[in-house]
Amino acid sequence: THPLLYANTLTGVYFPANLKPLAENQTLSESFRGAIKRHGAIVSGGLHKDIGAQYFRVGHMGPSIFGHGAHKHVQQVVKAIEGALKDHGYELPASGVDAYEKILAKY
Repeated sequence: THPLLYANTLTGVYFPANLKPLAENQTLSESFRGAIKRHGAIVSGGLHKDIGAQYFRVGHMGPSIFGHGAHKHVQQVVKAIEGALKDHGYELPASGVDAYEKILAKY
């Protein structure tokens, strides 16, 4: 396979600017990760000591990187992130799942 097709095992995703937690007694990370879980996926909080509260981590390796057949893990987590964004009042310009599947169809 070509090196450009290799999957990294982790993606760090920054929260959009001005996103606020759903409850006053939660951090944004707790609120957002909880919303993602309610939408059917699990992600982890940021680890970097200076910016850990500004992002979350999505792990992906092995069968999770293949979008064909029964393993649609990437689509599942993108859909859950989109749901969490909507829960937090963020308007999405387009579907990330649709964009991913268009790219995946090329391979």
